[in-house]
Amino acid sequence: MAPDEVTHVINTHLHVDHVGWNTRWRDGRWTPTFPNARYVFGAEELARVLQPAAGAESNGVAPEIEDSVLPVVERGLVETVRAGDELCPSVSFEAIPGHTMGQLSVRLASEGRSALFTGDVFHQPVQIVRPHWNSRFCENQEVARATRARVLDAEADRGTIVFPSHFGAPHAGRIRREGDGYRFVPLEAAA
Repeated sequence: MAPDEVTHVINTHLHVDHVGWNTRWRDGRWTPTFPNARYVFGAEELARVLQPAAGAESNGVAPEIEDSVLPVVERGLVETVRAGDELCPSVSFEAIPGHTMGQLSVRLASEGRSALFTGDVFHQPVQIVRPHWNSRFCENQEVARATRARVLDAEADRGTIVFPSHFGAPHAGRIRREGDGYRFVPLEAAA
């Protein structure tokens, strides 16, 4: 698929490692990588990063916002969503605050099954077993712990396939209850 054929780019939150590929350097400026796509951002998250106090550099705007978010905003390619919104009947957004207060997960649901793209609720598989452990990048440590506990509890009961952004191969799996805790059961590779 060519970059101009991509129709949607979903950003769960606006940290540098999640937005850095929104744009590319071309002809002396940052331009959208996918020029015909709608870039989907959480409304609260976008409002927060565009406030002058959001960052110390570039007159209050963090460098990754200046080079990876503002160019798509300025081109009118942004669609904002909130928890509970649907992109289409099988794709919806859920609030998963803590890592950033406006972070959203993306739920795919069809025929009674679901998958959840968890953004940075989990950075490492050990957080499934030790959900009280946070990444140092979590903006609100207590809220991040509470959100992680809620996601673990709900998704273990649903049998949801989870796609944590930072897990290594096989990248996706299910959460299972184990005693008083949880474990991550990776999906088997397709033959």
